[in-house]
Amino acid sequence: MFKSTRLNKLFEKTSVNGVEVVIQLDGTFVFNLVCLKKEKSSIVTEKQKSGIKNIEDLKSELDLKAPFVIVLNGKGIINKKIACKENNSVKVLLNKVLPNASESEFCIQITPIDESNAFVSVIRSSSLNEILGLFNSNKLANIRACYLGPFVLNTCIEFVEKKALEDGKLTFLNYQFDIIDHQIADLNSVESSIGAGEITIGDDKVESASVIAFAAAFSCFVSVPNGVLNSQELDAALLNYNEKRKFEIRGWAFLISVFALLLINFLFFSNYWNKNNEITSQLELNKSSLNRVDTLKKELSQKKVFLEQNGLLENSMTSFYADRLASSLPNSITWTNLDIHPIKKKEVNDESDVMYFENKIIRITGNCMHSTDLNDWMKQVKSKDWVKKIELLNYQQDNAKDNGLFLLEIVLK
Repeated sequence: MFKSTRLNKLFEKTSVNGVEVVIQLDGTFVFNLVCLKKEKSSIVTEKQKSGIKNIEDLKSELDLKAPFVIVLNGKGIINKKIACKENNSVKVLLNKVLPNASESEFCIQITPIDESNAFVSVIRSSSLNEILGLFNSNKLANIRACYLGPFVLNTCIEFVEKKALEDGKLTFLNYQFDIIDHQIADLNSVESSIGAGEITIGDDKVESASVIAFAAAFSCFVSVPNGVLNSQELDAALLNYNEKRKFEIRGWAFLISVFALLLINFLFFSNYWNKNNEITSQLELNKSSLNRVDTLKKELSQKKVFLEQNGLLENSMTSFYADRLASSLPNSITWTNLDIHPIKKKEVNDESDVMYFENKIIRITGNCMHSTDLNDWMKQVKSKDWVKKIELLNYQQDNAKDNGLFLLEIVLK
């Protein structure tokens, strides 16, 4: 687990993707990925993966709901240490790196070292736009920031283990940094075979190929200078992300407002509910009124039982049952009577005029040419999801030439 003392942007997102895009000599890209997640006051490494060859594989590894920070390295990126003044314009700094270069053709990043020196990183606008277009075409639009070169490493140098900073130098892959006061003071290239396989940052062991991607993700949790300064496409992408975040925040604000209204409504409801209980307690003092209420309740209960027993409280499905049964009837079977919810026979000692019905019962009488056709049709009916049971109550056939007469009963679910 990695702990930070400068977490001033954690309110934005709990998870962040750091993506290093390494531009190869043949113009292809290799992606290194680190996903960090905030847990209370700590930052935890959720995933790290290096050497991803295509954008589709990268997309499958990303947390698509989280923002991501891009760092561009490799072919076409120039990193140079120059002397500068605080009021130097972008054009002046660009010309110190590439004399007579057009400001519209190049994008620039400034990483201050001290009051009089800075690293200036430069990339062609067309190269940056190509990479941004690649991300955009794959619907990876949650771009939080974009940096050039390895200087985003400044965000987490103070957490690198001391033994990795031998004599004030940090070496991994083909980079060798001179570190002063937890900041890159100089940058040199070394053989690619030099450098540790892993670097411990905080309590996490990070593969050397993923260190810059780690720093990119970590930059989203701390205050760091802006990355690329003069790219309209990047500005549009960042604006899109910020507008999306505003929409999400407003959405949450709306939901919280609705919750607050519901809570207020609940408090009012509780108040009136308590008053209702008081009135009910007073009502119990009136014995005669309560007796009348009990009588009415008893009558209501009796009527409700009657309606339930006769299925009058349920939705009528008579047409549905008749239609489904008729549509499945073969030509060799003919109905002579279809009785849905038939009347119950009265008991011998029952002298009331009330009629009761056999709820969820269908009785069918008819004739068929062959008993096998009847059996097949009964199996078909039994397979219906609204049929609980089907039973042949009677079957009569005087001889093989005459049609058979049948009586069957269907029990509904």
